[in-house]
Amino acid sequence: MKKKILSLIMILAMMFSLVACTPNMKAYVAEANKVAEWKGYDVDAKAEMKVSMQDEKNGTMTFSVPMTIKGKSSKDMAELVMNLNVKSIKELAAKEGEDVKSVPDSIEFKVVTDGKKVYIAKEVFIKLLGDDVPKAIKEAKEEYIALDTQFATAPIPVAASEKANTGNMDMKYLQSAEFKSDVMKIFDAAFADYKPVVDFKVEGNKFSYEATIDELTKEAVNVASTIAKNWEKTEPTLTPVLNKMGIKVVKEDLNKGMSEFKKDEFEKSAEQVKETLKGSKVKYNVEFKENSFVQNYDITFNIDKVMKMEMKIQETDTKLESVNIAIPTSVKNMTMEEYVNLFMPESKETAILVAYNGEMIEFEDQEPVIKNDRTLVPFRALLEKMGAEVKWDAVTKKVTAVKDGKEIILEIGNKTAVVDGKKVEMDVPAQILNDRTMIPLRFVSENLGYKVKFDNSTKGLYLIDIYNISDEELANKIKGDSKN
Repeated sequence: MKKKILSLIMILAMMFSLVACTPNMKAYVAEANKVAEWKGYDVDAKAEMKVSMQDEKNGTMTFSVPMTIKGKSSKDMAELVMNLNVKSIKELAAKEGEDVKSVPDSIEFKVVTDGKKVYIAKEVFIKLLGDDVPKAIKEAKEEYIALDTQFATAPIPVAASEKANTGNMDMKYLQSAEFKSDVMKIFDAAFADYKPVVDFKVEGNKFSYEATIDELTKEAVNVASTIAKNWEKTEPTLTPVLNKMGIKVVKEDLNKGMSEFKKDEFEKSAEQVKETLKGSKVKYNVEFKENSFVQNYDITFNIDKVMKMEMKIQETDTKLESVNIAIPTSVKNMTMEEYVNLFMPESKETAILVAYNGEMIEFEDQEPVIKNDRTLVPFRALLEKMGAEVKWDAVTKKVTAVKDGKEIILEIGNKTAVVDGKKVEMDVPAQILNDRTMIPLRFVSENLGYKVKFDNSTKGLYLIDIYNISDEELANKIKGDSKN
């Protein structure tokens, strides 16, 4: 329940923090709603994605993918022809010894959507991937691969309660004037007296929005806190809208979930997101004209020390009085999860983040790992962060740590440690990994007088707090840091 209500809050934050909270945002929504009433529009866009990321040897590899997008769109359908220049990717693959002679420098393909599914021609995958095309696609008898995107495009694609049922999303309601009116009622209830961190800027019919990851995470905290504060008035407007959408929720479950919301925990999660995505930012501007509108996106997505992606998009959309789009009939249906797993099988690896008294520890040469259900970390980074005196004996392969009169001696490969002169058994010994000495985090921390708190509630992420202050002081420190 707690995860579900937090997911609901995060989605509400994303939905509402950028719309209808201030006069400027309401003006933007009003212009966007005018465009939504068009029968359709012609699309002409160009974009470029630049990516830099670490390779297996801790070097940096970079590539860029320029693209053009042309086509037409209606309220619930679109037909787009995309041309991707993959020359940069080919050059990178060739340097790695891959045979890319059969791969063309550019790939052109048509994408069709009916609002619920995206249809991509099978030949696109074959041209682009060659022998590496997944078997499920290569052997498909159908001409198109149809990806189910219903819940990716729905405003609230989440089960908001344990008894929620999202099996039949009511698209007709989502496209109705009634839905727009209902959503505005939610805005008014949930965001009474709300002041955004960053507002839209308005010059006539030109609107712009620009925010850093620091501002976006702070916005999310403010949004979540405001929703929680106004929940008594928000729930009566939210529950019926979710039910009309086809997301069957129970009022009591929503209230119970909201009662479990803790602002300090949310702030801590937001702070961790901010640190992980340090350097990320978004910039957007749009100009509405009588029969067209022009949009520009400039997005930087940065995962600290892992990857940086920059996406720039320039798009002009021109009003059409009629739109005819043919939906493919020879299709192989796939869920988005099935599709993603074909190319990126679910990773069993978990990212491990360690904080000392609320401050993240940086492990430069070797990340923490889990061995036999125990977390091992590079000894020097942890112990020196604690202020311990550290000694390493290369002959005996022993680590000695002294802090505040306490002494711990660990020997590589030996499950018996010596703590203040007494032998103590461990579950897992210190060991060498990638030429780095790794020690058991909990054992060492607790025997030096620290408390250790683990949080693995987020899939793929393991958060560990090591601290020798009170729980309240830790929460206040994290809260204080998030304001800086």
